[in-house]
Amino acid sequence: MKLNRKLRWIVYGFIIFSLVVVSVVIHFITLDHYKDVEVELFNNELETLNRILLAEMEDIKVNLEDWSNWDQPYSFIETHEESFIQENLIKETYELMGLNYVLILDDEYELVYGEHFDGENLNSIDDNTLNLFKKYKGQNGLIEIGGDAVIFTSAPISTSNKISEPKGLMVFCRTMKEENLEKLTYRLNHEFILDSGPLEKDLKVVNDYGFRNELIYSNNDISQAIVWIPILNNESYYTLTFELENKVQSLGKTFQLENFIITLIILICFGVLLDILFRYIVINRIIGLNDQINDIRLTSNLASRVNAKGVDEIGELSHSINDMLEEIEIMHGKVILYAEHDIMTGVYSRKKGFELLEQDFQIAKDSSSWLCIVYFDVDDLKQINDTHGHSMGDQLIMDAVQMINCVASNHSYSMRLGGDEFLTVIPNGNDEEVYDMLERLDENIEMFNKSKKRSYQVSLSYGISCYADEATVDEFVESADEKMYAFKNHRKSTRAD
Repeated sequence: MKLNRKLRWIVYGFIIFSLVVVSVVIHFITLDHYKDVEVELFNNELETLNRILLAEMEDIKVNLEDWSNWDQPYSFIETHEESFIQENLIKETYELMGLNYVLILDDEYELVYGEHFDGENLNSIDDNTLNLFKKYKGQNGLIEIGGDAVIFTSAPISTSNKISEPKGLMVFCRTMKEENLEKLTYRLNHEFILDSGPLEKDLKVVNDYGFRNELIYSNNDISQAIVWIPILNNESYYTLTFELENKVQSLGKTFQLENFIITLIILICFGVLLDILFRYIVINRIIGLNDQINDIRLTSNLASRVNAKGVDEIGELSHSINDMLEEIEIMHGKVILYAEHDIMTGVYSRKKGFELLEQDFQIAKDSSSWLCIVYFDVDDLKQINDTHGHSMGDQLIMDAVQMINCVASNHSYSMRLGGDEFLTVIPNGNDEEVYDMLERLDENIEMFNKSKKRSYQVSLSYGISCYADEATVDEFVESADEKMYAFKNHRKSTRAD
């Protein structure tokens, strides 16, 4: 064999050997990158699952905070008036809020009211369940009752203005029956396995409810994410186990196999360019994609999108990531919308409305500018609910709000305080503007009632308060509230005469 042929075989053999070694090395390096990206995506998905689970529990807690800061339950502890129960804690209330247990305890933690809704009827609560609830008073979390997971929330009862000393305790609970688990599966957009057992691992607590996350990464096609939720009345945990498809890893393995074969054939002639080409085709794009994902995670800018140029698997991966980011952004927007607005009427929620009122109140206080509010109460709502049904009562509320919005100025805004009570805020509006608005509102109501569009008559009681020297927003609102009740009582006495 001639020397040049030997050299050719040696060079080609060395190039092939070098390519194989380099390809193997690059294979493991890129696998680490794929794993980092995959784990990051799984952690983001696990955080999203946690937020949805937390929202499920916070939903009951938000309802409890509204009820426990209401004057009527506060008075009920002392008066034991059955009318409060008959008007408020009825089967429809349990169904509307998705509750199965409601308890009201006095200062001695003795039962004043307690019933269990089994989906059809309201029943009394047995002593064992009552003692279990008393044991965990003041706490929030999951309790196991009869093999069922029960979301347990409790809070002391106070008045709406929070001036009086809290007393007693109110408890709201929801049993995670099959239909509730199906709804949860829909919200999570993931099938899961619910189980219970002891926690034998040292996992970090991720929120106030004691949730712990565990990610079991697998080099196969499926990894697992587990959310551990503590059970208050024993040492065990509920576990929600999700299966996560290793899309990045599977995509990476497919790409590497194709790239190795093509590169092995081509780089026999262009061996010296292997590292440059491989980095240009794969590594730099993956690193860039990973950097973009990290930027989005660190800045929490859900409107950002990743961009991995190309129409190959990495390009498809970037599209998949962008689709996921868009879904998360939409979900985040819905959460903000539900938190800041009353879903039925579209006006601000009590929490968001009071945040804006606090700002306008401070501006009026600092600059001595005008600030007026009108406290509205929809008359005869209970009577219409009892006579025509709650759907017609809801329609009455929406009609009333629509008429208020029609006469309100562009710079004003309204909020729902709860039930049939609303508050309209008119920044920089004087009393003359407010009276003109109410005059037009009375005319609209009269025209609406004469048109006989509904089977009921719309009637609103209202109280006006313009900022003078009130020290707090609560005093400001309470002044309008008192005037509204004075107006309502005067109207009733006038009609009686």
